[in-house]
Amino acid sequence: MFRKGLVFGIIVLFLSASVVPMVSSLRDTVPVGKLDAKQGVIDFGGVQISLDPPNPNGNHNWYNTSVKVTATISEGWVFYWRYSPSEPWTLYTEPFYLTENHPGFESYEVDNLGNPSAPRWFSLKIDQTAPFTLVYHQKRFNKITFTADPSDQRSGVDYVDFYLNDEFKIRDTEAPYQWTLSPIPNQSLCLKATAYDNAGNSASEYSYVPNSKGLIQSFNILEKLVHFNLLQKLIQK
Repeated sequence: MFRKGLVFGIIVLFLSASVVPMVSSLRDTVPVGKLDAKQGVIDFGGVQISLDPPNPNGNHNWYNTSVKVTATISEGWVFYWRYSPSEPWTLYTEPFYLTENHPGFESYEVDNLGNPSAPRWFSLKIDQTAPFTLVYHQKRFNKITFTADPSDQRSGVDYVDFYLNDEFKIRDTEAPYQWTLSPIPNQSLCLKATAYDNAGNSASEYSYVPNSKGLIQSFNILEKLVHFNLLQKLIQK
């Protein structure tokens, strides 16, 4: 009798200890639930997940802000979640946020009869960081070429807008991102290149070009004045 009770106790302990590992082993094999794209709601049956904002607020189905995740849980149910399999499960008690560093979460729920579901993995495309941009220019004869060298590690570069002295010039959608000005006007130049990533984040960089033509003309005038003064002195002598 004692042996039967011992064996039964071992079996119970084994089953109870293996519930979560068995659930975790099914990661990525179970559909995440029904997503209502208009309302931003994921229906898991006894648990409904709502997203805020409900739909991507960036370009190309990307979010460019954090996303608030709120769970509405049926009476008697519990909901567990975590950002990655390396973390312990967290009992849901308040909303949490998805960011570009944590764009997804794994979850499972336990119904009012104590039955755990298989885990579900849900993730979004989130990019909250603006692209990094370098701008430089190169003069050749009577033209000047401005080049932007943007980079974006998450969603990628979409396009670059070029402005000259605050006036929009062109939009370049393919690398190398360049704009050429010819002929070079007789004035100082301020070029702005604004790079956009696929999520809609943007960053601007500037390139300044002094009025080299004006400087040359000034030196020529100064040289003529010097020669004129020398000539005047010679005449006076």
